[in-house]
Amino acid sequence: MKNWLLPLLLLLAACGRDPLHPHVRKTPRWKKHKASLARPRPPLLVLPPAPGMALEGPVDLQLLEGSLLSGAEPLVELPTLDSAALRIGGEQRTLGLSALAGRAGLFFAFDRRRRVSGDAAFAFQALPRGGFLDSGKVLFSLPQDRRSRPEASPAITARFGTELEIVPLLDPLVLGPGAELPVRIRFRGPSLAGARLSAEVQALGAGKSAGVTFSAESDASGMVLVPIRSAGLWVLRTEKADKGADGRALLFRSFLSFRVPGLAPRAATREAR
Repeated sequence: MKNWLLPLLLLLAACGRDPLHPHVRKTPRWKKHKASLARPRPPLLVLPPAPGMALEGPVDLQLLEGSLLSGAEPLVELPTLDSAALRIGGEQRTLGLSALAGRAGLFFAFDRRRRVSGDAAFAFQALPRGGFLDSGKVLFSLPQDRRSRPEASPAITARFGTELEIVPLLDPLVLGPGAELPVRIRFRGPSLAGARLSAEVQALGAGKSAGVTFSAESDASGMVLVPIRSAGLWVLRTEKADKGADGRALLFRSFLSFRVPGLAPRAATREAR
């Protein structure tokens, strides 16, 4: 190889060009890394347990990343949580990281040693990661026996106090197709007007396919009226850009997930003020 050829090949490689095809420009590795960092991180998500859960034993709530539309996958690394709480009826428990167990993903598990029953709510807030701060709430029912139907519970409509929160004003677990679910969006306590709320729905009998069936902005009181058009798995989402505690810009993202049974609407409890 001639003395001048090797330095030329090294120069082409340093400039991101293929020495064998110098007219084709490659993307430098540092740019690929920067582009990967610029991609938005998928939001965190917890889905309610599948219908027909056991009457005794632990209940697993899997922490996922993604959405019903793009596909939600189990997390492979533990996010740092700022808070996590479980509420069943009038009892609320704060959950620590010791409640997490790694088994094909990450799970929040609690034991029903006392055969507790009723509608339950689990809420969490993660610490900021990559410019995003995720929080959310999952609603589900713990049946007393196999023939029992869910009863409206104030545990569902009470606030948990995450920075961005979707608060149902009625218990959606006792609603059925054809009902309307009023929700209020709150940011750091007060109601948030003009916030966009969208509904991802996986209808019963639709397999894993899902779609956005509803999208609207909250009114002056922070309220949105969501039409429950079908039974199945529902995920409501909202977000707001603002500054975090350290003054840096953050995108706050929050969800509310629940299952709508194929039942006629029943009496529901209003939000605890």
